[in-house]
Amino acid sequence: MMKVYGMMAAALALMAGLAFSAQGASALDPERQAVVEALTTAGASINTLQCDFVQTREMKMMEGKVLTYGKMWYSRPSRLRWEYLKPEPGLFVLNGDKALMSNAKGSRQEDASSNKMIKGISSMMLGSISASFLDDARTFATTLSEENGDWVATMIPQRRDMKQMWKSIVIRFDKKTKTAKVIVLNEAGGDRSTIEFSNVILNKDIPEEVFSVNR
Repeated sequence: MMKVYGMMAAALALMAGLAFSAQGASALDPERQAVVEALTTAGASINTLQCDFVQTREMKMMEGKVLTYGKMWYSRPSRLRWEYLKPEPGLFVLNGDKALMSNAKGSRQEDASSNKMIKGISSMMLGSISASFLDDARTFATTLSEENGDWVATMIPQRRDMKQMWKSIVIRFDKKTKTAKVIVLNEAGGDRSTIEFSNVILNKDIPEEVFSVNR
């Protein structure tokens, strides 16, 4: 379950700009408020998105780092494909109220409307795209800074279910494209995943079969 939440957290941040909480947004000075507005405006303009990613995983119980390579596709309003290509294949597809999860051991379909985990993921995605989390301080307390020419958002979970998964999520935004370039997922147990995005393509048609949830 953690792996699915991790891939979705990264995808959400990349395709949606940033869902600032009302508490965080109200504390921003005019300059930072302009950054918030730029990010949410950019997120609202995204109809499709596709990119490559490299995920670096660091675990407390294991020495060294594990590198994973993959691709991500998104189409408004509720279709997502997050695919690990190597060293081991893995797949998560969300298409409306249906989902498909697959790995080397097999695949299974899920009803997103009745599966609590998938339903929560879908709700987060749609809320981020529409920027409805701007009025919800219960989800994340977010601070914004500027480092080395990038906008950096640090998101601290406020809900109990999210606190059980993540200690914090740090998102580094490219000021030019206003999309995420690096996401760091600090898990509650001490493990960390860093996901770097490249070859981002916005608003180009994506074939329907990319989002197929048929096994």
